[in-house]
Amino acid sequence: MQAEIGVQAEWTSHLEQFSERLHVAADRTIVAATQRGSFLSQVLAPKKTLKLAATIKPGLYGPGVGAWSVGPLKYALAQEKGAVPHEIGIDGQVLANKAEGFGPVVGPVQHPGNKGIHFLLRAYETIKGELLRDLTRNFE
Repeated sequence: MQAEIGVQAEWTSHLEQFSERLHVAADRTIVAATQRGSFLSQVLAPKKTLKLAATIKPGLYGPGVGAWSVGPLKYALAQEKGAVPHEIGIDGQVLANKAEGFGPVVGPVQHPGNKGIHFLLRAYETIKGELLRDLTRNFE
């Protein structure tokens, strides 16, 4: 009976050590993936004005939760997923985009829409493929 208790205590200790090492490796992997995903998103973001790429930041939002943020979200989503033709501006508003050689004009104007660039999805797909490899390296 004592031998069984000793073996059980030893296995419990090994499992606790394994669990702790796995949590540490996972935390390291999440930090690295968040930083890499943020960097890749910046590289893949549209470069017309460089403003969107400058808003992309890595962040940790709790134990085991990492992500990268981008803003302004409305513009980022239109670049990521695309946009249908739509009206921009209000009556009398002066609109201009120096980077694209547009304007100044008095709004509203009809925007032709755009195809999605999928820069966030491409960054996510890249790091998703690296996660298991990185977790394994961080566990060793």
